[in-house]
Amino acid sequence: IAFVDVDVAILSSEPAKDKVNELTARLAPEKNKVKELENTVRGLQVKLQQDAAVMNETEKRNLANEIEIKAVEYQQRVSQLQESQENSRQELMQGLAPKFQAALAQLMKEGGYTVLMHRKAVLVFDPKDDLTKKVTEVLNSNP
Repeated sequence: IAFVDVDVAILSSEPAKDKVNELTARLAPEKNKVKELENTVRGLQVKLQQDAAVMNETEKRNLANEIEIKAVEYQQRVSQLQESQENSRQELMQGLAPKFQAALAQLMKEGGYTVLMHRKAVLVFDPKDDLTKKVTEVLNSNP
């Protein structure tokens, strides 16, 4: 019996790191826009709190509406960004799945293992039976 942490094995591999870096670069403009919107909303909220005493009702209402519009846009962009990140993560895992399966098969054969379990499903085990690092090494050696 051997154990492996699928996520750690795949995400620690060089092909996965390359794809994560690619994804980070691709999503950077959207992350920046989200951060910019967050700062805008906070700035408008501070302005409303600080200047409320000297503003008339129309100005307060207009500023409150602007805050609400920006906050909704912020929430939408955060949701879209999270969805993009999750979709990209799934694509990454699916894209490396065949290589991962081949690495598992190779290591099971080499080690004479007949059962392979997810490491998170086990409370206690001998670390010598943890194939996670070995799987990552095989993934790195077969780009």
